[in-house]
Amino acid sequence: MLHTELFFVSTGDLNINMLHTEHANTSALCSLLNDYCLLQIVNDPTRVSSHCVSLIDLIICSEALPVLRSGTVDASDFSDHHLVFCDIEMERIPVPAPSSYHRNFSNFNHDNFLADLQQIP
Repeated sequence: MLHTELFFVSTGDLNINMLHTEHANTSALCSLLNDYCLLQIVNDPTRVSSHCVSLIDLIICSEALPVLRSGTVDASDFSDHHLVFCDIEMERIPVPAPSSYHRNFSNFNHDNFLADLQQIP
């Protein structure tokens, strides 16, 4: 029996603060994710300013996806958002070696080749 699993992964700035679980939009998103067996896997704040901390940059994936770790990376040198990442355990699929074709010119005779060219009308 052949068994293949398809996984879903989506990332983005959803502008729904997952740190505020009591908000209607956050509850609605959590309900939607639950209905489709999806997880939001970033747990640390992704936007930190002097007046607020929020988790709005999300990675959403299938519950069955083998996520090894996820998190954020400070990018304050060029953005007010942190970068998000995840490491996924994946089976390496062997790639076949590229095929190559060649001709053996070890017996090539330059004079015979030129003579053959002269015979072309």
